[in-house]
Amino acid sequence: MGTITTKFGLRKPASGDLYDVVADDNYNMDQIDAAMGDRICTSGTRPSTSIYVGLRVFETDTKAVIVITSLGPTVWRYVTNPVVASTVAMNALSPVHTGMVCSRSDTFEEYIYTGTLWRETYHLADRVVGGTRYITGVILATCGGTAVGMNMGTGGIDFLGGYTYNVRFAINFELSTNGDMFDFTIRDGSAVGSIMANSLYDRGGLPTGPNCQTTVEFQYKPVANINKQFVGAIQRWNGLGTCTVFASSTGETFTEVRRMGLAATIINV
Repeated sequence: MGTITTKFGLRKPASGDLYDVVADDNYNMDQIDAAMGDRICTSGTRPSTSIYVGLRVFETDTKAVIVITSLGPTVWRYVTNPVVASTVAMNALSPVHTGMVCSRSDTFEEYIYTGTLWRETYHLADRVVGGTRYITGVILATCGGTAVGMNMGTGGIDFLGGYTYNVRFAINFELSTNGDMFDFTIRDGSAVGSIMANSLYDRGGLPTGPNCQTTVEFQYKPVANINKQFVGAIQRWNGLGTCTVFASSTGETFTEVRRMGLAATIINV
């Protein structure tokens, strides 16, 4: 009985087998032709049949060449640097190895895998790495006695593990009641998340208006790479150390938030 070759899957007749010169030769030629060069797939559709140590494939999503280094189980290793468009995609790369380099098409930077996490091959201090700013005139939120959270839009900011960041939240708002005091906080992920930092704003009896401004700032050092969403929260303050429901005799119990911004700056490398 004939056999099939290990690498290319060619038909190899045994002694006494009938051999169709046209059909069998054409089949083998097609197999050889298909095996020339790298196989084409994606990182999620790598071949699992007719594979062997040394097989190379080209992944159309990562734009990288990857090779099989051993079988049983199958172990792949990147030969060229993959290209991805987000931190999520970079963290999803598999397999990874110490010293592996990944290129980012969204930031035009290169990252190297340290054995536990990805780090930029260069990282300059005092560089703003992300943030979102809203347009003045759009009412983002209104606030009375309960805390109102305002996230920074979709996506958050990409932070790299092991670096220290200075995170600064700036807010522009309009007071509707004279002399109000408000507590501003940066919270982790939602309006009720853990408080990262807070700042008390005292209008000081000055007239109401649209040009009130304050900032909240803190340091953040993640252990691992993370896409982080911080939320700015605002709440009326009762002067006793806690934020409580406030009822104004005039009914003006709200503050309109008009603009806010969040940026992270690396403060050490």
